[in-house]
Amino acid sequence: MRVSGSATEQQIKDMYVSNAHSAYRLWFGRESTATLQHITLPTAIRNPRKDLDATYAASGEHITTRFNGGDFRNNKLATSLIVSTLDLSETEKITPYYALDGAETWTALDAITTAGVKEFPFPNATTQNGLSFKDIRFRFVLERGADTKVSPALKGFELRYRHKFPASYGYDFVIDLTRLQGTSSWGNKGVRELYNDVLDAIESDQLITFEWRRGDDTSNDARPKYVDLTNYQAVEAPGSNYTGKVRVALQEL
Repeated sequence: MRVSGSATEQQIKDMYVSNAHSAYRLWFGRESTATLQHITLPTAIRNPRKDLDATYAASGEHITTRFNGGDFRNNKLATSLIVSTLDLSETEKITPYYALDGAETWTALDAITTAGVKEFPFPNATTQNGLSFKDIRFRFVLERGADTKVSPALKGFELRYRHKFPASYGYDFVIDLTRLQGTSSWGNKGVRELYNDVLDAIESDQLITFEWRRGDDTSNDARPKYVDLTNYQAVEAPGSNYTGKVRVALQEL
């Protein structure tokens, strides 16, 4: 909790609720000062909007915690922010802000001056292709006009987003074992060894290391991939020569 003043902003070090001195109050001491201050608390359930004597500051703000959708590693895509409000006018208004990925810099959206539900597409109304984020938080600044007994109200807000996972690729190809006959080999392996390698890949509980391009290819597509064998089809010859064609499908994870 922080206390804001006209000159300084200081952290509260200690707080205590007491009915000392015939009043129910929250007492607190601020950092770097010996001053003990208090705020009077109501003794019953109280809705300030129903209290005709309640007064409001010229402005105030509500800042949310950082939201990562339960996934701090991968990007998400924010499509829009929906804000629901009450009691707005040209002088009583609410301005939403957002900050991305731990940044302390806020980006302002348009001020809301008409009560109801308003949707803000991301990144803006002209280009609505979404806003990428790992985590996002919001800040709502509420401002009143000259009347100290009138205040805008933020009923709630909703972030619409979807998870965006890194691209993964699938591979589908045919291994032609009919091309290896007799003593022919590939990679120092005969046809039976290659056939057994395919069976081992099918039955493996672990991911398979797979290279789609040549090892001397420097493109991103040549990097080793870790894949799962998701489909297997074979046309095999009978007997002991282990010839045939095997079609496999791999999925990168």
